[in-house]
Amino acid sequence: PVIKGFTCAAAVTVGFGQVKNLLGLRGVPQQFFLQVYYTFHNIAQARVGDVVLGLFCLLLLVSLTVMTRTLGPGSDDLPVHVRAARGLVRGLATVRNALVVVAATCVAYSWELSGHHSF
Repeated sequence: PVIKGFTCAAAVTVGFGQVKNLLGLRGVPQQFFLQVYYTFHNIAQARVGDVVLGLFCLLLLVSLTVMTRTLGPGSDDLPVHVRAARGLVRGLATVRNALVVVAATCVAYSWELSGHHSF
């Protein structure tokens, strides 16, 4: 129970520490209770671009994870194009974190180049 409690508390602390980044809030202190207070107090100042991009990235990560789990083991009696598609999806799922980071970076950089400062 002690190890489970410690692990859960660490997960909550780390997870909530990312909420301010997902909302695009600045000037939030590092102490946990102050972080919770200032995040909820300043939630109206959340940047829409950061929220949309962050939620899209989370949705993409979850969908890639679900796709990998639902594919199941391959079969040799499947057509070649189906086996190739499964292999591609599994390969993408293996590097999903890197793919999402690169894609989000490209989106944010292209918006900055076009003069929109949404992120």
